[in-house]
Amino acid sequence: PRILPAALLKVSLSAQLGLHSRCHSAKSTKIICNGSTDQTKWYTCGSTRELEKAVELFVQKNDSVAELGAQLRDVSTAISQRCDKAVMVDIARKFPDGTQERTSAMRRRGDKQIFQKQHNNTVFKEVTTLDDWRRAFFFEMDEKSKAFDIFILDVSAIVGNDLPWTSFSIVRDFLAINEALRGLPCRIVLVKSSDLNRLALSLVHGQMLTNQGRIKSKQNIVATVGVAEYRRTIDIVVQPGDAILEVGCHMGTSTSLLSEKAEVSTGGYCIGVDIGSSIIQEAKKRYPDLFFEVGDAWDTSNLLRIQKGYTKRHHDKNSRCGFDVVYVDLGGLSGKDGILESLMLLSSLEHALEPRCLVIKSKCMRQLSSTLSSFWQYQRGKNIRTDTINSVSNSY
Repeated sequence: PRILPAALLKVSLSAQLGLHSRCHSAKSTKIICNGSTDQTKWYTCGSTRELEKAVELFVQKNDSVAELGAQLRDVSTAISQRCDKAVMVDIARKFPDGTQERTSAMRRRGDKQIFQKQHNNTVFKEVTTLDDWRRAFFFEMDEKSKAFDIFILDVSAIVGNDLPWTSFSIVRDFLAINEALRGLPCRIVLVKSSDLNRLALSLVHGQMLTNQGRIKSKQNIVATVGVAEYRRTIDIVVQPGDAILEVGCHMGTSTSLLSEKAEVSTGGYCIGVDIGSSIIQEAKKRYPDLFFEVGDAWDTSNLLRIQKGYTKRHHDKNSRCGFDVVYVDLGGLSGKDGILESLMLLSSLEHALEPRCLVIKSKCMRQLSSTLSSFWQYQRGKNIRTDTINSVSNSY
């Protein structure tokens, strides 16, 4: 086996541990918390057809493209037809015996040989496990190879299921290693994942929400930075009569503002929860008319028990289980680190408490909202802009 230089071994180990290199290119691009640079845009696709359309739109002649989960079908063909160089990686597969064949979207027996004959600008590699992708793309290639311009990922094609957080982690590691070893950032990431696509559609930047002045359809996660922006969302998100939970309520100031907007007279309320018992005692002293309780944001079953205890004392015992709005302000997640923990917490709260909207104070989530886009949404916006321009042109 090839012996790796010490510098490459260090990068490989750092990537596997999730410790992303701060190596900068000549352009001094800035590494942000999700492992990409501020020049990299992520587009999510909900289907193979969407992924193929995204390839047709974004891949350019001089691009170097990496595809993980390559099935050597329509997506792989579209890549090879449009770029100068492509490296495609898939898991080593056992093909069915006899006449039984895979679906038309999956790689079949003999496809590798046929594809490479037809596309001499493509290198295809098979790996034993999904974790071997680093070796295939970076440590078996010529060290002087140019940086990859586009990374295309379909984990479901490899493992047979949509694994959003695995996909997210792979993208972060790929971008960090690509820039550390090759000196330039990726321009675009295309990832097929139904769950990440739903996240991209639901996640909205706090400043964008303020500019919109309202919550649009499908937007139910608001990412904010700083106390002021966090609280500015209240007038837009909260409605009279809402049942609200704030996890990480601290001394209760935001809980008080949320309770005021929910209008107790209409049946609305806000429960403040924090992990620190001394903090909760102080909040109760400052706001004796509000309800505060010690609780862990990750213990969603206990959050529902806290709500049940509150509604039994103050409201109809048949009040619904769950909250209309959840606000999150937790130490460790409000800064530039903790993106995976933030995503998993929001997913847990969303499934257990079923809120209409989640608002989180988190720099890394806010940065993600600027990086992550649904390809469907991008294409729809592009078509609307084109139709508007054509309409204006036709009026003259």
